[in-house]
Amino acid sequence: MNNLIIIPAYNVESKIKSVLDFLKCKKENVIVIDDGSADNTSQIVINENFRLIRHKKNMGLSQAINSGLEYAKVNGFERIVTIDADGQHDPEFIDEFISKLDLYDCVLGNRFFDISHVPSCKIASNLLASLIFFSITGKKITDVSCGYRGFKLASLTWQSIIDNFEVIYEQLYCILRQEIKCSIVNIPVIYPCDELHCTKINEIIGLLNVSIKYCDCQKSLMILRYMFDNIIEKKNFRVTIEGFEFYCFCIPHLNSYIFQTELNKAKSFYE
Repeated sequence: MNNLIIIPAYNVESKIKSVLDFLKCKKENVIVIDDGSADNTSQIVINENFRLIRHKKNMGLSQAINSGLEYAKVNGFERIVTIDADGQHDPEFIDEFISKLDLYDCVLGNRFFDISHVPSCKIASNLLASLIFFSITGKKITDVSCGYRGFKLASLTWQSIIDNFEVIYEQLYCILRQEIKCSIVNIPVIYPCDELHCTKINEIIGLLNVSIKYCDCQKSLMILRYMFDNIIEKKNFRVTIEGFEFYCFCIPHLNSYIFQTELNKAKSFYE
């Protein structure tokens, strides 16, 4: 069965070569989608002799993935794995994704199987997103924003028309709504100790936009709109979801938020 590894890429000239080096033995099964990079990302892909689709302008993650899916369909691939180009996803786990696709229609990467080394603010932001999904779908997903995923192409009955990071959440809502047979691959994640681990406002807005679209519970809808209004105005605020309380602090100069919650209670969600 043919497998295609789709790598959306945008301005990753300093990072993509290490990913491609690992995938040289799978070169015939890799397509890089350069989404309008302004740096030398495309030239590095060409120099390494990998297949490349280049967008003339930046069109967003959704369109990058759609270009990869269209390539897969036209060229007879039956299963796809999406992986980041910046080295955040260890390509060593690709074979595990592919192996699980023998039994499942969808395989999701999970970075929160061991939270002992995860910064508290990232635990809080991820938990907040997971609880939003739970409040709408009733399904417990411990990592809703990981782009390291595998699919049988025949199981993909949707095509994303939204832009940017929203596609990650749109995919997952569609998977949960259609009750596609899924499995999980636990993957490691590294958080540099010299970085402030905040969440970009556009990513949060993307989550809220898609969640509002799929939400049919009035109580949950009120919470989502309350969050949306505060974030648009870049206010600090407090919100309670599914019994968990979150403190949300805007960092205007970074166009980001930091989230806090009661850590011991948060850890119980992942047990």
